Amino acid sequence: MDTKAEPLIGQRPRRHPEEGLLAFDPVASAWRFDINRIRAKSYTDNVVDLMAGKLKRFSAITQEALKQFACLGNVAEIATLTLVHGETEEAMHAALWEAIHAGLVFHLDSAYKFLHDRIQQRSCSIP
Repeated sequence: MDTKAEPLIGQRPRRHPEEGLLAFDPVASAWRFDINRIRAKSYTDNVVDLMAGKLKRFSAITQEALKQFACLGNVAEIATLTLVHGETEEAMHAALWEAIHAGLVFHLDSAYKFLHDRIQQRSCSIP
């Protein structure tokens, strides 16, 4: 298994409950899923495609902030991001909140960091 993908492994199960494709049945103490609905979604095993799908669902403000952040690298100082974004630190945090909440970006003490370099790369190519 590619160790670079390990931080992303926990991302896939989160998506299924959001869409009602996978649910825990507490009475049966088992996970329940509808394999036909999952197959109909045409999920790929490619984690990058899964992450790209999340990027496309973010607001235009978040997508623009991610593009600017991605051009600066995998980690960027907040001061640099605010300069590039042309907004306050609070506005930058608000712009990245969807990506932070989705677990694709981490807010460190004085910087932001992408979860994985492939997410950074895909963020650069957001249309």
